[in-house]
Amino acid sequence: MNGDERPLLDVRGLRTSFFTSDGEVVAVDGVDLQLRRGEALGIVGESGSGKSTVALSLMGLVPPPGRTVGGEILFRGEDLLKKTPGQMRALRGNRISLIFQDPMTSLNPVLTIGEHVAEPFKFHQPVGVRQAWRLGVDMLKSVGIPSSERRALDYPHRFSGGMRQRVIIATALACRPDLILADEPTTALDVSIQAQILVMLREARQRDGAALILITHNLGVVAELCDRAAVMYAGKIVEEAPVDELFGAPRHPYTRALLGSLPRLGRRERRLQSIDGAPPSLIGLPAGCHFAPRCPLAQPVCREVTPTLFAAASSHTVRCLAQEPRWKPHFPSSQQPV
Repeated sequence: MNGDERPLLDVRGLRTSFFTSDGEVVAVDGVDLQLRRGEALGIVGESGSGKSTVALSLMGLVPPPGRTVGGEILFRGEDLLKKTPGQMRALRGNRISLIFQDPMTSLNPVLTIGEHVAEPFKFHQPVGVRQAWRLGVDMLKSVGIPSSERRALDYPHRFSGGMRQRVIIATALACRPDLILADEPTTALDVSIQAQILVMLREARQRDGAALILITHNLGVVAELCDRAAVMYAGKIVEEAPVDELFGAPRHPYTRALLGSLPRLGRRERRLQSIDGAPPSLIGLPAGCHFAPRCPLAQPVCREVTPTLFAAASSHTVRCLAQEPRWKPHFPSSQQPV
């Protein structure tokens, strides 16, 4: 890929909050992301880390009482945060598509399957109702729905969870978007269906050159499908690197803890590692590293100084004071991440 090519997506300082009676919940706190055409980025982290809110922010679909309050979302050079609701509707499902995480509730129960998949064609393409229906049936065939002409007349309750997820993917890919956001697309699906879903997403990248952001807690899926991975904690990205580098040489203590909690074939340990404590409340977060209360490497400076993303290598950034030369003297050498 040409190194001078402008990113398809360039997110700068994205900040999204939910304004509640208890105070401002900072769900996404200064996130930066770049994605080029055909590239796949995995975003991982615990529940509540802000992963799904990133996707909703990119789509302009943050529900009240939330709203995006800062940053830029440059898609093909244009800031999505400056677009009108009508302009965003023209992009959604056309140039940018979101695959929702819950196949059991993401479909309208009063619309047939065919109506769901035909809708993007009717709204975004210069085609009539009949042609949109035919194109929708073709999309159902492409994602492996058997007897698609007949099944297009069925309603969602006649489909299993795995079949509904195929319909959601068919709808999202109908207009061959430039950017696909997949929010936990394999949640609650059995292993064989998960594998089929990943194949569909890989084919979309290869066929159309689509870029993919995969939001998941499943690190195995990221290893299978993505080029790069970003780890989120308490609304911030704490580490980002190529997948092989992140899995082979993680630098942030949280990333290392996540990887250490995974079962692995051939590893003879009595029990899996766990991460002590719980994620912090996102209301009124104190200064310092937000992972410090759970971090086995934390020093007093970690509770006083807020770390920034540091370029630990040419393609590897990490938000940890133990990685920055000016703060390393505060950490015993035996406690510094490798």
